[in-house]
Amino acid sequence: MTPSSATSVPVFKLYGETQHWPTPDLLHCESIPERSRLHDWRIRPHRHADLVHILLISQGSVTLELEGTRHDLQSATTIIVPAMAIHGFHFSPDVQGHIITLAKPLADHLHTLLGESSALRKADFFRLSHAHEQTRITTLVAQIDREYRQPALDAACFLKRLSKHSSLSFRDLVTMPVALKSAIPLAKMTRGSNT
Repeated sequence: MTPSSATSVPVFKLYGETQHWPTPDLLHCESIPERSRLHDWRIRPHRHADLVHILLISQGSVTLELEGTRHDLQSATTIIVPAMAIHGFHFSPDVQGHIITLAKPLADHLHTLLGESSALRKADFFRLSHAHEQTRITTLVAQIDREYRQPALDAACFLKRLSKHSSLSFRDLVTMPVALKSAIPLAKMTRGSNT
């Protein structure tokens, strides 16, 4: 993508919204159909100055536009979109999954905790080729979604509850691509940046 075309890509808080971050929390979670259905399943290329996305595609397909490259992906895929990465999506109408959006302070905190192994620093996608990893990530995202929708809890509270009362943690989600890379022989794992 040329520098002049990159500067013409819109910068949003959440796609299509021009107002400030719509929640006092540092984390936003919604199903992929919630927003994409409103835009006829197409989220045009855009970027975010201070947000990080983690998407889980659990059913259906998506054409991902990530930093000027197009990828056709099927279910059981996680997508990482760091701040200022240009990204767009064209989802199939049968898509199921979630998007977790982290505000910059939370993303920065996780970068500090995870150090160089932080999967949140690089735009990429990861196919979850093993059933146990798919189940683990799907369970974690479902827990985050359930906790997020309880209005009495803030992000820090439910993240703490998840890590305290579950065998899964938010760290599992953001480090899953790194864990998969080290645990699964490269021949069995197809990484987005290697395709």
